[in-house]
Amino acid sequence: MNKKELRGSFFKYIFFNILSTLGVSVYILIDTYFISKGMGPDGLTALNLCLPIFNFINGFGLMLGMGGGSKFSMLYCRIERAETDKIYTNAFYAAILISACFMLTGVFLSEPVTRMLGADETVFELAHSYLKTVLLFTPAFILNNLLVCFMRNDGAPRLAMAGVLGGSLANILLDYVFIFQLEWGMKGAALATCISPLISMAIMSVHFMTGWNAFKLRPVLPSVRVFRTILSLGAPTFVTECSGGIVIMVFNFVIYRICGNTGIAAYGIVANLAIVFTAIFTGLSSGVQPLLCKHHGRRDG
Repeated sequence: MNKKELRGSFFKYIFFNILSTLGVSVYILIDTYFISKGMGPDGLTALNLCLPIFNFINGFGLMLGMGGGSKFSMLYCRIERAETDKIYTNAFYAAILISACFMLTGVFLSEPVTRMLGADETVFELAHSYLKTVLLFTPAFILNNLLVCFMRNDGAPRLAMAGVLGGSLANILLDYVFIFQLEWGMKGAALATCISPLISMAIMSVHFMTGWNAFKLRPVLPSVRVFRTILSLGAPTFVTECSGGIVIMVFNFVIYRICGNTGIAAYGIVANLAIVFTAIFTGLSSGVQPLLCKHHGRRDG
């Protein structure tokens, strides 16, 4: 690949990924606004108490997506197609297994987890309703992250962006309908968020219907070797996401001791604003990853 083609690919991937992350950050802000208007400060407090769970769920999803997608990209450019399908299938197996653990937590342990996150009697019902709904929809979040990462590495950053932005727009519209029109409260806000990745995956399914996909599920046995490869490549992303969740938890505990629930609600607004400012850097890093893996796989200098 000459310098002109490389520069074009670089800007294409960066542009679409930054648009995706900016779109997600904007929908998070609007989601926060709707919850504040519909449920007041208690709703914002409940939302911020549940945010670490999103970090952990996204951490697992991005670990499998970035780890599996990176290895897929390196193998695909060497035309090792059987191995690429094995990578995707094993990542899918892991996604289902991890999702099942989160779902079981939602069914049997959602109340103690809500209390562990710091919810007091004032916001417990709001936080528990939101948290339980999110945990039950964990497969949608993890599989969506997996699919987005693999599609970016399969040369479809534009369609991946369309899926992410489509899901974000659906979240905004459903937030308005569920919270204000149907008056479903916190559960409605959670349902809007949970339906978003389903819309995203529906849009990205075009990649499979048209036959553009270079990865597919195969009836292969789970491989410890493949799992180890995926985990080793995806571990940095996992640590980054989960450490962010732990920081939010610690801040929530400290702020609650100082300012109570009102302080947590205020911190939630500031934390969500920070996501907008970091979106560009997140989009830059996720955009350059497919190109780096592809050229590493080709052993380009």
